[in-house]
Amino acid sequence: MRDLSALPQVHLHVHLESTIRPATLRELAATHGVVLPEKPSAFGGFRAFAESNRITRSCLKEPADFVRIAREFCADEAAKGTRYAEVTFTAASHGERLGDLAMPLESVLKGLSEGGAEHGLE
Repeated sequence: MRDLSALPQVHLHVHLESTIRPATLRELAATHGVVLPEKPSAFGGFRAFAESNRITRSCLKEPADFVRIAREFCADEAAKGTRYAEVTFTAASHGERLGDLAMPLESVLKGLSEGGAEHGLE
């Protein structure tokens, strides 16, 4: 029988903001003066999940932040054997929050393009 884990993987409907490396989140928070909870709590429902995402989104402010998380996503997925990913991203809410509707989406697309090319991820 063939080992299915050795086959190329597909990751469908992944929320980019939820894939940020903990170390990256801590660095971005420190850079932008965002206070993170000392210990992340388990999600006790949608409200806790939404609050965690609100804090995460507040750490993303500059084009380089968005490019970085997209590139790191590609590297992390490729390391798991993923060759195709369907990425979801709340570009409009970031754009409204930052006063630049195009920047978050353009930055994420740049990071996905660069990271995808570097790691063989579509």
